[in-house]
Amino acid sequence: MKYTISFGISRRDQRCYNMNVPEVNDIRSHSEPVLKGLRGLVMYSNQIVALNMSTKSDRDKNALLADYLQDATSRVGGVDKLAKIGVSTAAFDSTLASIRAAKTFLDGIGAASPFVNAFVIALLDGLDMLHAGLPVATSAIERGIESEYRDKRSG
Repeated sequence: MKYTISFGISRRDQRCYNMNVPEVNDIRSHSEPVLKGLRGLVMYSNQIVALNMSTKSDRDKNALLADYLQDATSRVGGVDKLAKIGVSTAAFDSTLASIRAAKTFLDGIGAASPFVNAFVIALLDGLDMLHAGLPVATSAIERGIESEYRDKRSG
C-alpha cells in the first residue's frame, strides 16, 4: 500500500504541485517510511489490545507478542533494518527471549519496551526531519511559482 502526503492543493494548481522540485521530492521520499512506521505502531498497539483482551494464558500472549514483533520486523526488511533504529541483532534476539520468558503479559510488554522505544524515537526523528523540511519545500514551490508567473504579472 502506498501512502501519500496531501498538501491540500486543488486540481487547478496541480501543475505547480507536479513541478520537479527537489525539496518536495525529498519530503515525499522521507514521508513514506515515516507513514509506514506510524501505521506499524498503530498495528502494534492494536495487537497489544487484542492480546490483552484474549483469554489466552500470559505465557501464550507473550509468545504471540514475540512472534508478532519478529514477523513485523521480517516484513519491513528483517534484522538488517534494525541497525537504522539503533538496535543490534543480538539486542533484538535478547528482547524476544525476554518477552517469551516473562511471567506476566505486562512483564512481556515491559520487555518489549526498549525495542518499541527505539522504534518510536526513530519515528520521531523522521517526523522532525519532515517538519523541518516543510518550510524548505514550501519556499521552493513558491520560488517555482514566482519564476513561472514572473512575466505574466502586470506591472
